[in-house]
Amino acid sequence: MKIFTPHADLKVVEELTRYISPASIEKARFQRFNAPIVDDGNLVCDKFFRTDELFNKSEDMVQSFYPYSVDDVPLVNRTGLMPSNIHRLSDCKAAHVENDLPYYVDIIGENKRIYLEDFGVKNPKYPECETDAGIRYPGLTVDEVINIKYHAKAISPVDSLGIEKEAYALLKKGFPLEGVVNLIKKSAIKSGDGSSKGAVGLMTFLAEFPDLKNHMVLYSKTQGEVFDRIGAKRFRKLYEMCDGDKKLACNILWDCRCERQDGSFLSDENLLDIGTMLYKTDNTWTSVKSDIIQCIKNKNSKEYNKYRKIVGSLLYDKTPMPDIVKILARNNKKAQ
Repeated sequence: MKIFTPHADLKVVEELTRYISPASIEKARFQRFNAPIVDDGNLVCDKFFRTDELFNKSEDMVQSFYPYSVDDVPLVNRTGLMPSNIHRLSDCKAAHVENDLPYYVDIIGENKRIYLEDFGVKNPKYPECETDAGIRYPGLTVDEVINIKYHAKAISPVDSLGIEKEAYALLKKGFPLEGVVNLIKKSAIKSGDGSSKGAVGLMTFLAEFPDLKNHMVLYSKTQGEVFDRIGAKRFRKLYEMCDGDKKLACNILWDCRCERQDGSFLSDENLLDIGTMLYKTDNTWTSVKSDIIQCIKNKNSKEYNKYRKIVGSLLYDKTPMPDIVKILARNNKKAQ
C-alpha cells in the first residue's frame, strides 16, 4: 500500500528544524545591524562594503573607511606627471604640484584655514613659494603675510596698516611668526566704548620690554586705554642711562608726564630732555630733581616754555642744583 506524503509540509518542517550554527547567527546579526541604510536605489547593495566576504569578527570592525588590499584597484595618483596632462601642468601657477587643493594658510591661534584660490596649490616642502605679495613684501612668505594681515585686522578693524608694517619689521629682524602674532594681540588697546584698536609702536616696545605694558598704557577720563607713544620711544635711552634699572627709568618717565585734556598722563618730549640733563649731573634721581620738573609742568602754557628754557640754560651752564632751586623760587615770587 502506497503512503501519501505531503511534500510541501515536509519542506516546511525541514526548514524549521534545520540546525543553524552560532557562526551563521553571528554573521546574520552583523549584516543586520551594520548594513548601511541608503535611499538611493543605485547604491543599495548588501555586498558593497564587503560585510560578509571572508568575514572575521575580530578583524572586520565597522569603520568610516575600509582598508583596501594590495590586490585592489590603486587610488588615482593626482601628483603623477602623465603624458596626457603635461600641457595642463605647464600652465599651472604653482612651481611644485602636491595635490589639487588651492593654496591655504593656517591661521595661528585659531582653528581656521584660509584658501587662496588664485595662487595655485601648496607644497609643504617649499613653504617659501613666491606670490604676488612677494613683490610687495620681499623676504616674507605667504603664510606670514596672511597671518599678519588677519590678526592686525582683528585687533584694529578700522586702521590696521600701521600694525601690519610694524609686524613685518619685527619678522625681518628675526622674530618668529608665532611670537609676532602674540605681540599683535598684546598690543591691542581698548577705547572707552569697549572697541579695540592697534597702537603703533607698542608692539615694538613689548618685543623688548614684555613686562612693562602697564607703564606705557594709561587711562583717560572715559576709562579708555591710551598709549604713551613718546614714552615708549624714549624708554630705551632712559633704560641705558640708568644702567638697566627699569624701576628708576620708569620713575623718571612718570615725573616727566603731563596731564592731557582727556585726563591721561603722557610723556612730554621737552620734560624728558630736562629730566635727562638733571639725571646726568650726578647719575641720580632725587626728590629735588623731581620737584624741578614739577615746577615746570605746573606752569600754564605761556609760562611753561619760559621756565623750561631757564632750567635748560642753567643745566647747560652746570649750575649747582641748590642754585637752580633758588632761582626758580625767586622767579615764582616775581610771577606772583
